[in-house]
Amino acid sequence: MSSIHPLLLCLMVASGFAGWVLLNRWAGITSSWGTIIVTICAPFVLFAINWKSLPAIPTGKQLVCALISGILLNGILGTAAYDVLVSSPKYAESNYPGIAMALFIAFLSFGWIILGDQPFTPTKAVGLLCVAVGAYLLS
Repeated sequence: MSSIHPLLLCLMVASGFAGWVLLNRWAGITSSWGTIIVTICAPFVLFAINWKSLPAIPTGKQLVCALISGILLNGILGTAAYDVLVSSPKYAESNYPGIAMALFIAFLSFGWIILGDQPFTPTKAVGLLCVAVGAYLLS
């Protein structure tokens, strides 16, 4: 998959993440069950795709950070909150799941800037502003 154009990969990610939510909602599956099924299936799919190029199993600091990010950030904070947004009747017809994904873009981009992996450029400033305005207009 590393030979696929990055923008096509972005399209695949966006359609996949949005697709499972939309398909589950259309089928009447609660988001909790959809999340559980995705969580169970994802490691097997990832292993099947990447088994030849998997690096060594993380240890020490890497393992601690992976557990914190997987359990606390993605599991409890991210997935649980997203589950509420996509399965609660209170938000059933809202744009909040889309807003959450837009804010995901902003947090990720801003995080890379803070970590020093990417410079803060005028185009990034405009992009982050557009995400913020777009999230506001969707609400």
